[in-house]
Amino acid sequence: MKFFLTISIIYILTTIIYPFVLRINEPGLKSLGIFTQKWMEKTIKNTTFSPYSHKINKGIASGQITLSNVTVSNFLPPGIVYRPYDGGFLEMISSNGKGDIAADWDIFSEYLAYLKFPLKGKVYGNVSGLKSEVSIKINHEKNFIIHQCSAHFTTFDLKLSGSFAANVLHFFRDVIAKALKRRGEEYYCQLVKESLVPWLKSEIIRLPEFFEFNYDGKVSISQSLTHIDTSDRFLDLVMNNKIYSSSGSIIETVSPLPLRSYNNTPIPVRMMEVFVSEQTIQEVMTSAHMAGQFKSNFTSPFLRTDCDGLCLGILLPGLKNEVGSTQLRIFVRSTIPPIIRLQNQKALMLLNVSLEIYQNEPFEIEEIGTDIEDNVISDISSIFSTSPIDYSVLSINIHCEADLQLRISEKKLRGEVGIRESRAQLKENKFSEMGQQTVDLIVNMSLPFLEDAIYGFLENGLDISEIIKIPSSNEAILIQQGFVHILADLEMYKGN
Repeated sequence: MKFFLTISIIYILTTIIYPFVLRINEPGLKSLGIFTQKWMEKTIKNTTFSPYSHKINKGIASGQITLSNVTVSNFLPPGIVYRPYDGGFLEMISSNGKGDIAADWDIFSEYLAYLKFPLKGKVYGNVSGLKSEVSIKINHEKNFIIHQCSAHFTTFDLKLSGSFAANVLHFFRDVIAKALKRRGEEYYCQLVKESLVPWLKSEIIRLPEFFEFNYDGKVSISQSLTHIDTSDRFLDLVMNNKIYSSSGSIIETVSPLPLRSYNNTPIPVRMMEVFVSEQTIQEVMTSAHMAGQFKSNFTSPFLRTDCDGLCLGILLPGLKNEVGSTQLRIFVRSTIPPIIRLQNQKALMLLNVSLEIYQNEPFEIEEIGTDIEDNVISDISSIFSTSPIDYSVLSINIHCEADLQLRISEKKLRGEVGIRESRAQLKENKFSEMGQQTVDLIVNMSLPFLEDAIYGFLENGLDISEIIKIPSSNEAILIQQGFVHILADLEMYKGN
């Protein structure tokens, strides 16, 4: 059941029509724009610009001017806004931004060559007011294709220095500035196509890597991105799950129909949403059961048959007469996969479990060493060479309905279970002398024992970092009709 808690939280990460969809919504797209600004600032500063030549066809300076060793300083990246649209389009709009440029220039001119002055020097410029629109088509093969790119600088001022030729060229600075401005706008679209879009694609399609999970080598879940859907409000990364069980089973979850209710959730205030369909969670429950994960055992002072205060032996003298002074243990395991139904604010679970009571004395508890913690053994198999059921003195089958509520606090997923209906039935009784009334009383007390077992499964919670392997904050979890909904901010996309 501790694994059930693990499972519940991880598969809070599914969405829309498929087993697992991660949604980047409006706050997330805004943060992605800030993240892109940081990438652009770093990239521009570290970019080597190729030399640029421009021909001057008229006047005394006619010839060819070449700019080399171009550098950018004091660069302030433009504001970037992402807007998705139906049909697989993602638009990137840039505005403002500025920077200073510097470069070496030299000129080849037959007329100026007669002046015998050096025909080289430095050029300085100020560029600001970038406005650009980039339309990106995301197809079903997960390719990011530039559909359209336009860029425009509102200000592009130049100043040349270095020789008498610079004074002559000064009269042509408007012509040169226009040419360089056009070249800068072309370069911006080239940068977007060759660097920014591949970077953006890699950042988005690698997100499934952060939602893979392995529990003790017994059950593991991996995600594979199938395609990306867009709408006018968000980007949906549609994934398939593969659930591997140590029992040898492999389940790939595919939902045939869309769950439109995913789109009816309130406008989020966090960057990322993940939805997990009821079907996906049920398949995980089944795999975990088949791998033998839903089992636990415990003991407590109350399970003694002899004590000075209140214990089971005091309440049931017939039990003490049968087994003498001893410590009893309880082993709980699922007999069939739990059935789960997701409702608003809670999950309804149908549980069928076997509750086995056995004596503690025949086993060398000292041999299990560090497996004991606070008088509870975390794994029953560590103290039995054969199945513990072989040693049970009483076996009870319990069918119950329980409400599960989930919450995230202090970076842990925590669950609370309340049993609302139950039915217990005696399966096997190895007590030879105990009266039927005492046996019936033990059967009737099996429900509190089951509640203790469930509490033990859930009390420690599950670290969010085991589920979302990406820095996150402000996590929240909601159970809604037919799906589980998790929201979080991604630290990797946060601005300072």
